[in-house]
Amino acid sequence: MKERPIAFLDSGIGGVSILKVVKHYLPNENYIYLADAKNNPYGTKTKEELFQIIDHHVQDLLTYHPKLIVVACNTATTMVLGKIREKYKNIPFIGTEPALKVIHDHYPDSKTIVLATKGTEYSERFQELCNLYQTKNTQVVEVDELASMIEQNSPQIEEYLKEKLAPFKGTEVVVLGCTHFAFIEKEIKYIGSQLSPHWIYKNFHILGDAIVSFIGEMDVKITEMVDIEDVITDSPIYSKK
Repeated sequence: MKERPIAFLDSGIGGVSILKVVKHYLPNENYIYLADAKNNPYGTKTKEELFQIIDHHVQDLLTYHPKLIVVACNTATTMVLGKIREKYKNIPFIGTEPALKVIHDHYPDSKTIVLATKGTEYSERFQELCNLYQTKNTQVVEVDELASMIEQNSPQIEEYLKEKLAPFKGTEVVVLGCTHFAFIEKEIKYIGSQLSPHWIYKNFHILGDAIVSFIGEMDVKITEMVDIEDVITDSPIYSKK
């Protein structure tokens, strides 16, 4: 199984942060990373448009005979991964989505904001998560331009964050609803320190752990069909202790 690669798909560089974690724990695996910068940002696409995009890329990735496809994008996961799984029943997928369960379980009373694209916020899956893991102090902040700004290494990122987060002084937890956002750790830490005086960065590598565990199961039980419908991760979190 080791010669078959683990494939990653994202709308650019965001999923690289997850790939690095997985490569650290699985250094002998082969990897393919498809960075779809051409169609970035995914968050402004309709569900139908995004399905066509992801479907096309999955077909491309299948020519490499991957053992697993990781959809390292919150928007693609929440909007179309369910439908993609229905179409491609013989290949396992792992996706990523905002850490609402973590907030529900560990920070239920904290003042929380979720940085996300409009596509993620209004997706059926995200609404299901909101209903399943309800908390009284959680709000969504739409940052549709942020992923593209990160791809372009825009000098305006800090000012953009200040503008978007200014109304949320006193915030205790920030959930990253996009894998790209892990690349602006310093900026989020800085803005966070202005929102709350005891801002501490905390990163959950749950997706990396899920991939490592899943590949371990595949290598041990190659002939078994593994159901990973529920192996969807929590994103990195910035939190105040």
